[in-house]
Amino acid sequence: EYGPKAKYAYAETFYREAGHSNLLSAEIEFRQFITFFPDDPLADDAQLMVAMTHMRQLQKPDRDDTEARLAEYELNLMISMYPDSDLSNEAKEKLRAVQELLAESTFGPAKQYYLRRAYVAVINRCDEILKKYPDFSGTDRVLFLMGETVRKLNPEQSVQYYAQIVRDYPMSGLVRDSKKHLTEM
Repeated sequence: EYGPKAKYAYAETFYREAGHSNLLSAEIEFRQFITFFPDDPLADDAQLMVAMTHMRQLQKPDRDDTEARLAEYELNLMISMYPDSDLSNEAKEKLRAVQELLAESTFGPAKQYYLRRAYVAVINRCDEILKKYPDFSGTDRVLFLMGETVRKLNPEQSVQYYAQIVRDYPMSGLVRDSKKHLTEM
């Protein structure tokens, strides 16, 4: 009767020790817990802890995003496997934070591509952000960069991006510049 609690506690000891190798061990142990005890009340918690092993290793947006992508996958898995869990809201909040980081890590290279005049790459990155991360807090910045990029290639098509900033983000600092571009066109 103490097997599940002991297995969970064993996994948690690795998690609490931190360090890359301990977090890898914690991930393995939590996965084994889910495999051996899928109906245990702690199974949803174990799945969240698998995601947390990746979240503890997150890096800044301008660094490798492998851990962020793994955390996103594990959080989505937790939300889909345990939709009625008490931890579901916490998982959704953490997923939102991870997706914010992933969107920012895609936006950084888009800005660099713009400076290098690789406009097709800018459009691809911005499209990716707009499709994958619709709740990104920097969507106004993405739309403005997209508008600036499209304006260099085909000015008539850039109107939609500037108009969306004015319409959907009235408190943005980019509204004035967007209105200016709209009146010019």
